[in-house]
This record gives sequence, C-alpha cells and structure tokens, in this order.
Amino acid sequence: MKRVRDAGLPADISIVLVEGPFSTPFGHAWGNDAAGQAASRARVRARLAELLGARGPRPARVVVAGFSQGAGVAGDLAVEEPRIGALASFSPCGFWLRDQLPKRIGLRVLLAHGNRDTVCPVDESRSLAQILKHAGLPMQYLEFDGEHTIPADVVRALVVFATAVP
Repeated sequence: MKRVRDAGLPADISIVLVEGPFSTPFGHAWGNDAAGQAASRARVRARLAELLGARGPRPARVVVAGFSQGAGVAGDLAVEEPRIGALASFSPCGFWLRDQLPKRIGLRVLLAHGNRDTVCPVDESRSLAQILKHAGLPMQYLEFDGEHTIPADVVRALVVFATAVP
C-alpha cells in the first residue's frame, strides 16, 4: 500500500487487501480446485457486501485487483459480482471463469504482465487482452520487461486506472 500511496493514490480512495484463506508451506492460497476457488470467492463477496453495505458506491468506483493467483480470483470476482466496475489483473496464473469475463458489459480492465515471467506465463495475459479487446471491453494491456513482479510503472498505472472514474 505504501508504494500505491507514494505513486499518488489519493487519501479519499480506499484499497482493501485480502489474503487467500488456505494455508500452504509458501503462505496463503485461494484454492487449487474449482471448489476451493469458489469457496474463496464466496468469502470475498461476503466481505465485500459488508464493506459496501446495502447501497454502497456505484460500480464505477469499485476496483478489484490481484497479483498472481489473486489476479485470477479478482477476475473471477469481477464476473460474479456486479458491484465491481473495474478489474486490475497483475501476472495472473489463470482464471476459473475466464470464458465469462468478456460478458461483463462495462467492466474496465487493466492487465499487466512481465514478458519473462516463469511462474505465470505471459501468454495468459496476452490472450486474455485479445479476447477482451474483441469483446469491446475498455481494456489497457501493459507488458513489461520483467519477471513475476509488479514494477513501479505498473503501480503508477494502477493509480491512474483506479482514479480515472468514468
């Protein structure tokens, strides 16, 4: 969050960070099968409902973002939750609901991926960018020279994306 605030995210915009609910030897994960992923998304949707309340902000003001496996979960949440108006996906490893994402009319999307990513190959984002572009979704694709990370220019792009409310 410090990097995002330092990159210019205004104080009147809140970002909620969530952690995968399943413990692993490497940290936390969102689930390795359809049932685990669905359970994770249900938990995040419930928390989102608590945070947004019954009325909440308009969808254009709600951006969901994720990195790696969390990027896939964020994309799947954007499919299932109509109160989400924008998706920022950084180096996704995959989406369980990928085929449904282009059907989210009006969803704004920011995709970023390193061209030397050996953890989650860049082809995931390249192909998704083409699908979303073909579907006519407002989409920005940033491919950077790097590995499985989020460089400073992508953090700055997130700030611009999150604050550019239509």
